[in-house]
Amino acid sequence: MRLSGIRVGAYKFSVYVISAGLCAIGGVISASRAAVGSAQFGEGLELDAIAAVVIGGASLAGGSGTALNTLMGVLILGLIGNIMNLMNIPSYPQQIIKGAIIILAALLQSGKRKDTL
Repeated sequence: MRLSGIRVGAYKFSVYVISAGLCAIGGVISASRAAVGSAQFGEGLELDAIAAVVIGGASLAGGSGTALNTLMGVLILGLIGNIMNLMNIPSYPQQIIKGAIIILAALLQSGKRKDTL
């Protein structure tokens, strides 16, 4: 890309700066919601991120996905989590249910991929 005149270094630097700023804002919001600051606060949220992307339609085996679909996956996963909290389901079964959703979505995507090949 350097040969085409794109300033790769400047773009990489700006992406890291934007990412760090958004992470800082997210950390402040999370700490204010919990009223405590801890390095282990976001532990286990990786499953939620993966589930939201998979529910949004992105393939775990690589391929295409859009930010809008991922946003829809986040909203759906948040709705499911809220419903489970309102039903007083403990956190461990909630993680099992989210894992089952990921497996189901991956199986549906693999079946769809076989049909298109």
